[in-house]
Amino acid sequence: AESYLDSAYRDPAVAACPTATLVTDVAREPVTHPIHAAYLAGVTRQIDTLAALGASGDAAHDRAAACVQLATMVGALLLARATRGHAVSDEILAAARAHLAAAAPDEPGAAHPAVPAALRHKRRRGLPKEAQP
Repeated sequence: AESYLDSAYRDPAVAACPTATLVTDVAREPVTHPIHAAYLAGVTRQIDTLAALGASGDAAHDRAAACVQLATMVGALLLARATRGHAVSDEILAAARAHLAAAAPDEPGAAHPAVPAALRHKRRRGLPKEAQP
C-alpha cells in the first residue's frame, strides 16, 4: 500500500493500476459490454489474493477485509489524482496509508492483515511483481 499510495504513483503519466485507471470508463459502459467481465475478473482476482493472505481463520471476514483494503487503495488513489496540485491530495494518500498500516500488524498470523503485510508475504513466496495488487 505504501508504494501504491505514493504521490509519484498518483500522477496520471505513470502507468499505474488498471483497476484504478479504468474504473470510470468501465462504469460508463453497459453491464453487457465485454469490458465488464474482464474488469470483474481482475477485481475478483485482487480480492481473492488479498483474502487468501488473511489470517483471521474466518474466510468471510478475510474476504470483507480484502474488499475494504482494495476499495481504500483505489478510492484514495482516485481522489488523490482528482485533487493533485493541492495539499489535500497528499493528505488523502497519507491518511489511507496510515489507515491500512494500522490495520496490518507486522506479526505473521495477525487477525487483520492489510496490504502492507500482504505484499511482504507475497514477496517472501516469490510471486512476480505483476501478480501483486
